[in-house]
Amino acid sequence: MDLREALSSIGVPTLVITGRFDPSTPSELGREITAKIPGARCIELPLAHMPQLEQPGTFVDVVQDFLER
Repeated sequence: MDLREALSSIGVPTLVITGRFDPSTPSELGREITAKIPGARCIELPLAHMPQLEQPGTFVDVVQDFLER
């Protein structure tokens, strides 16, 4: 299901987290998603597909920083 056309309707603060080595959702796609959401922020981490499992400390730090802004 491709919902990229609906991304511009998102009206809440949004953080897109991508993995530099993610074969299923490459960083380029994460940047494309970010560009279509007004005011969205994108963070690329040096990992693959599941940042919360691969680098839980870094993931929590990134999300916490986003929520504190």
